Amino acid sequence: MPETKKTQILDAAMMDYNGDKYNLVVLGSVWAKHLRKNEEFRHQPYAAVIRAALGQILSGEVSSERIMAVSAMAAQTRDEAPAAPAPVPSALPAEPEEKPRKKSSKKEEMPVTE
Repeated sequence: MPETKKTQILDAAMMDYNGDKYNLVVLGSVWAKHLRKNEEFRHQPYAAVIRAALGQILSGEVSSERIMAVSAMAAQTRDEAPAAPAPVPSALPAEPEEKPRKKSSKKEEMPVTE
């Protein structure tokens, strides 16, 4: 099916959607973020992933409950991620700090051109 035909069908389905359209966009964005982790969508432009996510939601392939569950699991996993390891102290001696250089008090004269 040509891309413009798919877009027209998706646009019509979004216009006919009887739920909260703002919620639909938010769910589409969350689901697209999940789809982006799959190999099939990893190298696709984000607009194509959003279209696919909205298409799956509008067609009923995926429910809002499933999207919210996946989002909650991702947030929980992100919260439980281990902290970054502490830096290892260097065995080399610390370098001495450089003292700031004094500015010269002599004014540079600009050559006058006539």
